[in-house]
Amino acid sequence: MSQLTLDGMVYYEPLLISLKRIWLDDIVAGRKKYEFRRSFFRDRSCAFVYVVSPHSFISHVLWLDKPIIAPPSEIARMADKMRLGGGKSVIKYMSGLNVGYAIPIIEVEPIRPISLSVIREHIPHFDPPQLYLRLSKHPQLHHLLMSCAKSVVDAYTFGPIR
Repeated sequence: MSQLTLDGMVYYEPLLISLKRIWLDDIVAGRKKYEFRRSFFRDRSCAFVYVVSPHSFISHVLWLDKPIIAPPSEIARMADKMRLGGGKSVIKYMSGLNVGYAIPIIEVEPIRPISLSVIREHIPHFDPPQLYLRLSKHPQLHHLLMSCAKSVVDAYTFGPIR
């Protein structure tokens, strides 16, 4: 898939992804440089992070580069470089797959947190994604999240604000 650009600027697809709090904490601390997934979007993305239950809120934006799509054994080697023994959990997680996804994390930005209850005040039947969802297909949610993330407005085309 070719790189998406608008007027020569790199485009970051807006997503909402679900993560456990422990993994977000490792990303924020700089210990986790890749997000590992069984399947994922194939281009750069700007992903709002939904921290799963019992926390149930959105608190950060991840700037993600194009995923590395490779056999699970190669993805596991990448995980071992981040954390000794991490490859074993990746092999187990990606069991039965021909390829997995290692998504490079370019940058992480905190945003004003928004709880699940607040989201449901605006979007009553909202269910957090199991993996991820494209915000372009959920304009009401996208608008709500952007209101909490003033620093990332328009940055989809410009990349992370430094």
